[in-house]
Amino acid sequence: MNEAAIHVDVAFVGGGVASLWLACLAQSLGLSVVVIAPAPLGGEQTMASQGIIHGGAKYSLNGSAKKAGHLTAMPARWRRCLAGNAVAGSGDLDLSGVTVLAEHVELRACTRRARLRQRAAARLLTGAANTPALASGANRLPDFVVDVESLIARLVGGIEGCLLAEKVGPEQVRRGDEGVAGIHLATTTVVAQRYVFAAGAGNVELAPRLGFGTSTTVLRPLHQAWAVVEHPPPTFAHCLVRAFGTEPDLTVTTHEAGNKTVLYLGGHLATAGIARSADDQIDATKHVLARALPHLDLTHARFGTVRVARAEPALAAARRTDDAFLTARGNALLCFPVKLSLAPRLGDLFLNEVAGLKPVAPPQAAACVLQGKQDARRQAVKLARPWA
Repeated sequence: MNEAAIHVDVAFVGGGVASLWLACLAQSLGLSVVVIAPAPLGGEQTMASQGIIHGGAKYSLNGSAKKAGHLTAMPARWRRCLAGNAVAGSGDLDLSGVTVLAEHVELRACTRRARLRQRAAARLLTGAANTPALASGANRLPDFVVDVESLIARLVGGIEGCLLAEKVGPEQVRRGDEGVAGIHLATTTVVAQRYVFAAGAGNVELAPRLGFGTSTTVLRPLHQAWAVVEHPPPTFAHCLVRAFGTEPDLTVTTHEAGNKTVLYLGGHLATAGIARSADDQIDATKHVLARALPHLDLTHARFGTVRVARAEPALAAARRTDDAFLTARGNALLCFPVKLSLAPRLGDLFLNEVAGLKPVAPPQAAACVLQGKQDARRQAVKLARPWA
């Protein structure tokens, strides 16, 4: 063990929304924390997400009331957090100050043959809060969109001074009788009562070292696309083009990046695109955009793509929409939010696991304060989005 060991109550591995959210919760309980993650913060999966806080309504596209589990309650919980009304003792956090890009996400039928699919979903949404049909024929879902950079900056603000900028590999995890005995880093060793591994795709390598086996996690590849478009109207929508399908053909969110306006594009386009080259995916993007948003002028648009390996628990292949995931082996916790929207639910599961954990003496200020307040904030707000 290195001489300059850091002793904390809970050590978190990963720099995405799951790790940062849970670290803020732990600190609110009076527990000392350290978050170990490579710079810049945000994690691959979090920063590659579209920022949609959804309640599972899009899973009704085939006309069946597919169970959305805890997702149904998530938009209301997030709105409560954004208003500064987090419920004490729950997985909620105070997110006041986080930027909301859109108050609602629309479900649009963009072709005549897609209207049947929209109507089937709308029948199941009838009577749900905030889901009226709009004049355009779209349905307004209870979903909304947060600015991911703003969210990460807010979470980092809750744990400033407790960040270690380093990537953790399996060889750095030291095993002991209780599970994990420490994490060896370049200049120190982190020793904790509990270790939380929320490293997204990194969990795939870490899980066997922690005793969870090689079949605990899976990677779900996506091939997302983006387009820089001159002065497009803001669009936050699930767009239906085909007559059949269990996911939106195109999910569009609009983002400002300096003097650029970027359309970030997911949905079936990203799922089907895993077998395509970047050039072929751009061609497919142009085709589906022309059908879904025919009013857009793409003459001078600039396109790009990004491949994302979304890590999920193995059980999620069959039950991906149901719940967040957290499992324990000894003093190690392996977790996935599964979806950005489920972060408060993951917080609930985490609080159950650390209930009764008694704080130890806090780490020395000189060992814990590894970044000044301004440094941590600068790291948070300059995060690279996929189109940067």
